[in-house]
Amino acid sequence: MTTSEGSSGGAATTTTGETPTSGGGAGTTTGSESSGGESTVGTTTSGTTSEGMTTTGDPMSGDTSTGEPVDVDIEAALSRVDGLTWEEMDSQFPGYRYFMLYLQQPADHDDPDGLQFIHRMQLFHRHAAAPMVIDTEGYGVYPESQAMSEPAAMLRANQLVVEHRWFGTSRPEPADWSLLSIEQAAADHHRIRTILGDAIYGGPWVSTGISKGGMTASYYRRFYPDDVVATIAYVAPITFVELEKHYWQFLGAIKPACNASLTNFRRELLLRRQAMLGRVVGEAMMQGYDYEIVGEERALEVTALKFGWTFWQRGLGDMCPDVPTANATDDQLWSFLQAVRPVYWMADEFTAELEPYYWQVASQLGTARTDETALADLLIYPGFDTPLSYIEPGIGKAPWYTPEPMLAVQAWVTDEADAMLFVYGERDPWTAGAYAVNPEHDVHRLVVAGGSHSASIDMLAPADRELAYERIEAWTGVTPIAAPGTPRPWAAMLP
Repeated sequence: MTTSEGSSGGAATTTTGETPTSGGGAGTTTGSESSGGESTVGTTTSGTTSEGMTTTGDPMSGDTSTGEPVDVDIEAALSRVDGLTWEEMDSQFPGYRYFMLYLQQPADHDDPDGLQFIHRMQLFHRHAAAPMVIDTEGYGVYPESQAMSEPAAMLRANQLVVEHRWFGTSRPEPADWSLLSIEQAAADHHRIRTILGDAIYGGPWVSTGISKGGMTASYYRRFYPDDVVATIAYVAPITFVELEKHYWQFLGAIKPACNASLTNFRRELLLRRQAMLGRVVGEAMMQGYDYEIVGEERALEVTALKFGWTFWQRGLGDMCPDVPTANATDDQLWSFLQAVRPVYWMADEFTAELEPYYWQVASQLGTARTDETALADLLIYPGFDTPLSYIEPGIGKAPWYTPEPMLAVQAWVTDEADAMLFVYGERDPWTAGAYAVNPEHDVHRLVVAGGSHSASIDMLAPADRELAYERIEAWTGVTPIAAPGTPRPWAAMLP
């Protein structure tokens, strides 16, 4: 997945909260307004957890004047959670308040009193009595980038977006990379769900995620099946070997004529290596990109190797007639490259940010093996594109792959899971790794015809969409509304 800053709109901090370091009686909150009236600082002098939580009324009872449930005082409720700090920012979504949350977590849940880290999350608060959708983000979260998942939108739910451990700022120093595992990440989510569920959100919880976030949601459900009433995982593959070949066989069957054009284009990029490298270097100088990790020439080769994959993953089939041929100018080749998979995605700024992803696929998750066949005679660095190439050397940073975790997850999904929905895109290469499901256990796999890595329930054929709505209502007790959500700009990508 390649990250993006996304849209702004959450830059103005309006409120911050500081939590107590110890528990005690009912917390008291004081506020002081700045001279400009722009921010309020809330300080809790003593704190408690869910017991003693002050609200403006019972959130499950009706307000005598409106008949609507009365919401909690969310600032006071957050301030009473031990180990949690928060800041409120301007929300892009009407009816929601937007908070950045920072929760102290153990790096090792088997040693809860050991090394700690601060876990970063986004909270979109609608009402304490509403459902909560926990979006188990597979990568980092960004305060300035706000998005509402499809499940949260269709259920009119609260939403909690959780940065994955060891991504972004959610990492201790020094970090023990052996603790970057699906078991520890699931324990993170369980602890978050327990703390906030007990303190504030007592309604039904639903887990969701897109791409690696969907993978993470399925792992969380496997280890803590009773934490949520349902899991909705989008375009989430599962792989059982370190470097799997069958993904590329699946990709090759998507519009063979277009794939042939893409192969010719990829070859043309490397046949004009010097002209393309000149543009890579020029862009790096203008934009400030660095290529210390992989180098410009390796970056160009990896981009050429993965170009066809990205083309279909992004759902760009309508561009098949526009694929440049050998008669195209260098500028035409470069422009098409920039529009689909620019080389700067391999720059240090992005590669380093994804180092935890490469660690995970090299140790537990597995990934697709890059197929070099069509470009083999043009490569200077064959075999470079493997996860280990993107992991910075260091003490304790030599991952050892084992397939057992993914085999166990798939076995659980097939034999024991219930109330799960997997959504895939027909032309997304990652769909080659779709979960095997058992509808008799109320676990369903639905595929968007012609869909890509941006597949959603809203895009399904009417009969499949109705099935999804019906099952979600049965699982949550809430009637869904047609609402496609606003996924993050980078949610449609994996490396």
